[in-house]
Amino acid sequence: MLTLRVLLLFLAIPCTIQAQFIEQDYGGIGYYSGPGVSGTRQSFGNTDSFTFSDGSATTRQSFGNIDYYSGTSPSLSGSVQRFDGLSFGTWQDGTTSTGQNLGNMGYHTFQQGGQSRTCTSQRVGNQTYTTCN
Repeated sequence: MLTLRVLLLFLAIPCTIQAQFIEQDYGGIGYYSGPGVSGTRQSFGNTDSFTFSDGSATTRQSFGNIDYYSGTSPSLSGSVQRFDGLSFGTWQDGTTSTGQNLGNMGYHTFQQGGQSRTCTSQRVGNQTYTTCN
């Protein structure tokens, strides 16, 4: 789950080149920045609400090992299942995602329409740095 929060920012914008994102986490509140868009997160129990500067938003509700996302666009709506540090996501725009967390590192791949993007994240203190290619 290390990187899924900041990767929502990746899903919120169309990226055709390398992109870098930063998340600052203050417990129940998070701040995100990336190329051309920024965002915030507020957490209440098993629910996280994400709002982005481009007007898009999504809400995540966690039940056991499944996260459900309901967003303002198909790319921000879907579900993610987690098993022992691995994640498998399906999004309403046809994107599928896979991920793995190892300690303070996270690795995610997004596939849609024959194209694939890979993101690597590293958590340092309360900040997460993510690069997507």
